[in-house]
Amino acid sequence: KGQRHSLTKALIEQLPSPARGKRAYCWDSKARGLCVDVTSAGTKSFYVVRKFRGRVERVLIGRFPDTTVAKARQRAGEIATLIGIR
Repeated sequence: KGQRHSLTKALIEQLPSPARGKRAYCWDSKARGLCVDVTSAGTKSFYVVRKFRGRVERVLIGRFPDTTVAKARQRAGEIATLIGIR
């Protein structure tokens, strides 16, 4: 999964866009499964990624900066609780 960081607004703003057609992920060290997905176009979105019934599921939480880091962490916890794997 790669290196984990304590996600902050400043850190997310500084994340570079990957090469064309690629995606980059920055994982949160505080909320299990929470990551920021950065597209080559520069779009940054929060996702929670969890394994559920043997499959990896990606659930979109929201786009940055419309969704704050605090809200994304809260929603990641709620999603984990909903699918019963917290």
